[in-house]
Amino acid sequence: ADPRRHSGQPFSACSAFFPGALSVTPMPVLRGSSPLRTAAPPSPHTPRMCLTSEPLSAADKSTSTKTTPTTVLVVRHGETEWNTQGRWQGQQDSPLTDEGIQQALALGERLKRSGVTVDAVYSSDLLRAKRSAEMLCHSLDMDPSLIRENLDMRERGFGIFEGRTRAEVSEEYPVELNKYYSSNDGEFKVEGGESRRELINRSLKWLEEVGEEHDGGTVLVMTHGAVVSALFREILSIPYDPKPAADLRIRNTCICELRRDPGSTRWTVLSLGDVAHTEAKGLHGELTAPVEQEVPATETVQRITHTSRPSLPLRLFRRLKRSERAKNIGGWAAAGVLGFLAGRGPMGLLGL
Repeated sequence: ADPRRHSGQPFSACSAFFPGALSVTPMPVLRGSSPLRTAAPPSPHTPRMCLTSEPLSAADKSTSTKTTPTTVLVVRHGETEWNTQGRWQGQQDSPLTDEGIQQALALGERLKRSGVTVDAVYSSDLLRAKRSAEMLCHSLDMDPSLIRENLDMRERGFGIFEGRTRAEVSEEYPVELNKYYSSNDGEFKVEGGESRRELINRSLKWLEEVGEEHDGGTVLVMTHGAVVSALFREILSIPYDPKPAADLRIRNTCICELRRDPGSTRWTVLSLGDVAHTEAKGLHGELTAPVEQEVPATETVQRITHTSRPSLPLRLFRRLKRSERAKNIGGWAAAGVLGFLAGRGPMGLLGL
């Protein structure tokens, strides 16, 4: 037996079908002009491009490009402050939480233990994705300066929803939110945002370009929840149903693995939403559905059953009641006047 091998934990479910996948190779020092690659001894076995497969040496790679599948690991960024607050992020940004940083480090550790060779790391240009990719590279002893930013894999623009919580959006923009959740043609745009079709087109463009550039290699991209959801729904032809039988949950730093066989134009999904690395460390992240997913939670549906936007006095009345100004007499007086104008009668005058 090769003394350079040692036993490790299986990386994905496919190891159950390939017992040899339980043998992985330690990561030696990075070499040459490609710091994102790791060296590995030649394998006598036909490479299996599941996440437990043995990495190829440079010699193997040069002779097997035409026979080796192309693998793309699509990963959502780590948990952010706005994730914990239930805010729509879109193309605005929010820093990673301590747990989000640990999630990205845990993903890097998992890849390192599994001996996966990564030819390139891509990232959305948004800070939360770049920071997650940097943490992953540190965990893998890679050079973060080699991360390749890509605008096509940035989060979907959510316009007027961005920076607001689920409750605030359902209260201030109930009509727009209802259309966002109920539209299944992919063409609806939140004011100031972009449509799902635009998001799908740019993410598919990136996937095809990276598949051509890294034919026969393995690539990782750090991206966003709405991107992952839309891309994989499109690939798998999963319809957008406002009342689905189940939810598609894309959690922080989850791995979604795509493979394309040589000479094929068809991608195969090997895993979707895999978070074994964070579960093992108790880094559960957000346990509720992200606000960006296009399948509304039950409580959201209940809040948007009305079809007209509240009147201006009513919206001002609600905001003032939540503000600090409503804690003094003047604030209550202003709230009372607005409440009366909003049609709340005597109770409105009391600011109730």
